[in-house]
Amino acid sequence: MANSLALVVAARSDLGLVRKVNEDSGLVGIQILAIADGMGGHVAGEVASSTAIKALKRLDSKISLATPSDDNAIMDFLLHTIAGVDDQISAVIDSDPHLDGMGTTLTALILDLNRIAIVHVGDSRCYRLRDGQTKQMTRDHTLVQELVDLKRISEEEALSHPQRSVITQALMGHHDVAPDVALYDAKRGDRFLLCSDGLSSLVLPADLRTLLSTGTVTEALDELIAAALTRGAPDNVSGIVADVIERDFDERDSAGSYTSTYIGAAAKKV
Repeated sequence: MANSLALVVAARSDLGLVRKVNEDSGLVGIQILAIADGMGGHVAGEVASSTAIKALKRLDSKISLATPSDDNAIMDFLLHTIAGVDDQISAVIDSDPHLDGMGTTLTALILDLNRIAIVHVGDSRCYRLRDGQTKQMTRDHTLVQELVDLKRISEEEALSHPQRSVITQALMGHHDVAPDVALYDAKRGDRFLLCSDGLSSLVLPADLRTLLSTGTVTEALDELIAAALTRGAPDNVSGIVADVIERDFDERDSAGSYTSTYIGAAAKKV
């Protein structure tokens, strides 16, 4: 029997106070956590997000960050994984051309042994709370983020910029995305938040740190979503909060007995 890291997770998706349809989707799997936000203003954003999440779920428990040992090989494999998700979106569009134009963000966290990979396209986000400090682990693929990087606007100005919702990368089945992929060592006591921009755009960094530190994963997630709803929640609000814990792993534990959980559009019965 050996020690291994595992995740304690809470996940929830809220329609928000303005939208009629939930275009967010999420996955809590055996080793993958993911949030996808269907592109607002495009056709069938909910179809795009749920397609991406369900394509990713098929790879759950099949990804290893331990082998091969070459980090570049792992990165290539994860990029290939996202290309496969994009292929699934393309296949759905091919079957119904009226869906052409739909798209989705995708932010996924993968835990394997003592390592974490974060794979990211769009403006959903992943944060890490470690030793009382919050760090944004993803970089938004947005026009406003590019302006911040070029120092044309400040981060404060970005919060209220009229084009802050314009994304520069999304999964649209066009095979033209360049996902961000990064590998990190995981540490017992780390807490992660994956969320759609319906949450991150309304909860300021200082408030996010305080709320993410609250109690259990469920209590923290409830506080974060409540804060977004209090601020008007014009978009869908979705989040996954996960604590990294240490456990004794016994080979008798059966991955096959674990049931993945969907949230948002992906949880719909179709």
